[in-house]
Amino acid sequence: MRIFAAAAMAGLLLAGAGVAGAQSVSSSGATIKERQEHMKAMGGAMRTLGNYVKKEGGVSLDDAKKAATTLNERASGPVWTLFPAGSIGDSAARPEIWSQEAQFKKAAADFQQASSQLVQAVNAGQDAQIAQAFGATGKTCGTCHEAFRVKK
Repeated sequence: MRIFAAAAMAGLLLAGAGVAGAQSVSSSGATIKERQEHMKAMGGAMRTLGNYVKKEGGVSLDDAKKAATTLNERASGPVWTLFPAGSIGDSAARPEIWSQEAQFKKAAADFQQASSQLVQAVNAGQDAQIAQAFGATGKTCGTCHEAFRVKK
């Protein structure tokens, strides 16, 4: 009887571990989806700003201000919280995000600073400043993507 009870207890523990593992995978999947939505919103803001700088697509200064604000708001939080350990899953995240955490955090901080300067430039309404700040922000995006994103 004791052997049966021990076997039953072991089975329950294993089943519980399986449920916990499923929750972790589900949580990771939700994290990846949230991260991807976050990045798509930033990409959309960059496209709007790029169209403003290039004078394409009828983007107004007000549209550019909204896009710059969106970009900066999304950059202002600690972006790395969207990359918990092991959340590669079905995403373009490279393992270097976790093995080179200090560099990743620096890239995120550089992006935050550049996007803040972009907001200032857009709010000043000077096209030359906007173009320069947009270029600097785009450079920080590229630096991070080069090191920490799988190429498409």
